[in-house]
Amino acid sequence: MGDETRGSGMPRSAEDIQQAIARIRGELTRLSGEIERTATEQFEQRKPELRGSMDDLEAAIDSLATRAKSLLGDLKAKLDDAGAEAGERADSAGKGAAADGAGERADSATSETR
Repeated sequence: MGDETRGSGMPRSAEDIQQAIARIRGELTRLSGEIERTATEQFEQRKPELRGSMDDLEAAIDSLATRAKSLLGDLKAKLDDAGAEAGERADSAGKGAAADGAGERADSATSETR
């Protein structure tokens, strides 16, 4: 059966199949080399564009990092200012309470002497 002719509609012989496989391998090897050459050429052509895009990305990241540092610095300054204001209010409240306490003690001492 395997040795039947092609015109009979029967399967090809093993030798015909091996020849077809060899032709396919040869074409795949040729195509693979062509694809590799084409890909290398395209990569070389696109390399400047890729480098430019990477430079743009790096500049954008640097800009964002600078902006983030600035915002963080502003936030730290606001926290420091808020902490200083809270400390001043506490000092003022403490001095006011101390003054009120001294006044009350003086009032009670005056009333005790009367």
